[in-house]
Amino acid sequence: MAAVEAAAATHGLWVMHRKMVSEAALPGVDKGAALHGFLAQPPFAGRVPVMIGDDATDEDGFRAVQALGGFGIKIGPARRRRCIALARRRILPIGSTQASGEHAEPSPFGTMTQDVCLLSRTGPPSGHGGR
Repeated sequence: MAAVEAAAATHGLWVMHRKMVSEAALPGVDKGAALHGFLAQPPFAGRVPVMIGDDATDEDGFRAVQALGGFGIKIGPARRRRCIALARRRILPIGSTQASGEHAEPSPFGTMTQDVCLLSRTGPPSGHGGR
């Protein structure tokens, strides 16, 4: 992370660190700005945007698609007030099985539960993006 911070500072970039990713970008440049730019151009103009993401680096994109009349699909813990749970998956360590015999996805990271949520089109999700 220190190397990312140093490189970003040298070039005037902002940085966001998360569980398994570091993102660096120019100020004002994020996934939301990119989506607004795409949807202003043919062949995307007038389309309904959909954003699928799994961490905080996607929050600007979620807000943008909602503002543009689309919706977001968040993969991860269902912590949002305006999140409609679509599915839940239990993910177990590789080589293990559930006692009930039901299928679970293998994971090199240990046992996890992942939610798949539809973010409401009526307003932005809580939280903030990368600045």
